[in-house]
Amino acid sequence: MNKHKYSLLKLLNFITGLAFSIFYSFFLIKREKRIIFNSTNNNRFTFNSMSLFIAKKAQFEAEGFEVFFILNDFEKRALLNQRFPSTFISNKGIKNKLIILQSAVWVISTLDLPVAGAFLARNRFVYHLGHGTPIKNIGLMEERCSLIKKCYYKVNATSISLYLSPSSFFRGYIAKAFGVKKDKVIVAPQPRLDAIFESSNQLDQYRDNSLMKLILYCPTWRPFSELQLFPFDDFDINAFNSFLKDMNTKILLRLHPLFEGDLSMYAHSNIMIFDSNLCSEISEVLVDIDALITDYSSIYCDYYLVDRPVSFIPYDLKEYTKKIGFSFNYDDLTSDSYLYSLIDLKNFIASVSEGNFDISPQLEMKERFNYLSNVSACDFNYQLICNKYKEIF
Repeated sequence: MNKHKYSLLKLLNFITGLAFSIFYSFFLIKREKRIIFNSTNNNRFTFNSMSLFIAKKAQFEAEGFEVFFILNDFEKRALLNQRFPSTFISNKGIKNKLIILQSAVWVISTLDLPVAGAFLARNRFVYHLGHGTPIKNIGLMEERCSLIKKCYYKVNATSISLYLSPSSFFRGYIAKAFGVKKDKVIVAPQPRLDAIFESSNQLDQYRDNSLMKLILYCPTWRPFSELQLFPFDDFDINAFNSFLKDMNTKILLRLHPLFEGDLSMYAHSNIMIFDSNLCSEISEVLVDIDALITDYSSIYCDYYLVDRPVSFIPYDLKEYTKKIGFSFNYDDLTSDSYLYSLIDLKNFIASVSEGNFDISPQLEMKERFNYLSNVSACDFNYQLICNKYKEIF
């Protein structure tokens, strides 16, 4: 499965980077005023690190930092270097590894370090921004966490200075999930959330008229079974598409970007496949979405910020709870709109179309899940990084 593929990649990267990391952690400890950003497997330009990079690259450079983003995909790197000249590098080859290892600051979205190894937070500030709200069990809190994984997290923790928690509600859980003390977890806003309030007009092309509603259907992946879309016994896609036409509504269907599959069978006039090829960072268009349907994806925590309808299809909640689990009780993590039947789904869509869905239960959840700062999320994290750099150097 994909999950095991990524675990093997992490293990291989760790082994190959161990010697370099020991040398640059204990012997050659001089650091350059340089920031290295990365994201998943050093091969994607996504998540919180991407958002902070785009928003604050120029400001970091004005502060005297060199700024680089690691992207091993050659074609993507070449394309982005046209937009940000001489900024995107790979972590392959001695020259690039030295640039990375001699840098004073690393900003990461996942546990994939710019160069794998151990003790890499020595004389360096390594900031783990994460890439979502921990609704599902993650890390060491996952069911049947293996000894190898526990060891990996223990070693990896030596290379991370600080972990971001999106709210005080999750701070203790995140400390447990990554196997660190709470003083290594800071409550801060996620940089990617700034984009939620900035309309990109990217979705205008999907609206047939100015009154048309767009509902994002965004279920998460399952490691134990195939995902069931529209999991209702009496569901007929052609009849449902006709209903959507009557409601002047379109469904934008999107799976987890790391586990996308062939959805062509669902593509209809009012059901659009909205995958990562069309939109790499979903937070950039959330403000233009009229409502959200999910199951266990943490995207709804972000979407609560725009005060629009959210509903859930937890069709396999019992099995998911047993095999994956949640950071807290599912009922305590969700507002009270659940879709257990096709009638429930149609009623939700009708309430969105008619503008009478009651969002009041979501308002408390919004503050529980998100740190609401009086400055932008990127400004907050920019200042935090600058302050940490001054503390260390």
